[in-house]
Amino acid sequence: MLSCVFGLVLVTGCGGGPNTADVEGVVTIDGKPVPGVEITFQPVDGGRASVGVTDETGRYRLNYSPSASGALIGDHRVTIVAVDAELADDDISTDATRLEGPSSPANEYRGVEKKVTVDSGSNAIDVAFP
Repeated sequence: MLSCVFGLVLVTGCGGGPNTADVEGVVTIDGKPVPGVEITFQPVDGGRASVGVTDETGRYRLNYSPSASGALIGDHRVTIVAVDAELADDDISTDATRLEGPSSPANEYRGVEKKVTVDSGSNAIDVAFP
């Protein structure tokens, strides 16, 4: 009996934390990688959003919280906004300074949403804007 309980804990995990999965990819506009973009994955069914900032090659990795990477499993609305990449924190970018002027092509797509699905395991999700 004790082995059954121990096995159940191994399968279900302890603590009952959020059901997240790793997410990384590249943000492109008109086929070109875009650096200095904050990308947000907002779960369609509610819950905490995940945020990342693209590097100089347009690559991002999402963070769910200061201590957890990834995003909730399920469907998401994805948005981007240009940020001052020099002020963006590599781990969590919510304190990054947003650029208000036309200095980044990403500002043209502010408010435009893409729909994606995060599956369990590791996800490579490239987000392309026309």
